[in-house]
Amino acid sequence: MEVERRDGRSLGAVFDMTDPNLPVVISIEPHSFLEEWNASCPVDRQVKVGHGILNVNGEGESGINMVTKLKELETASVNFKRPLFRSVCFSKEAGRSCGLRLCRTYTGLVVEKVEGSAAVAGVKVSDRVVAVNGKEGSPLELDAVIQSSHQLELKLMSYAE
Repeated sequence: MEVERRDGRSLGAVFDMTDPNLPVVISIEPHSFLEEWNASCPVDRQVKVGHGILNVNGEGESGINMVTKLKELETASVNFKRPLFRSVCFSKEAGRSCGLRLCRTYTGLVVEKVEGSAAVAGVKVSDRVVAVNGKEGSPLELDAVIQSSHQLELKLMSYAE
């Protein structure tokens, strides 16, 4: 979805920059351009927490460059992408880890490395774990459930096609 900002105001969004190529909205400030945009357009065109920036003025650069451009430009056309959600199930192999190296972020746990049964189940690098065995929580809480469980059902958020 595309957002057109013409008045030089800040978008009013805070971004998670864990993935250097995809800034992800983690909050929208009250009384900001985006809050007003969302109030004035249909639900399917609103920008929400979890949406990622694909490009600014048609150019998909590094995430830092896109966010910097947004701060510097008087007018900007911003394309956002909604995340996709899916669930995967797998078992930890006896005496082994779950096969994931995870980074704790504002939007959950980001997968940095995948191997073993997690890879077979379809977990991918850059997926974000948003729930484990039906439980949502802070990254620390999600990590604790992963560590203490043998059977895992992960709800994953991603931006892949």
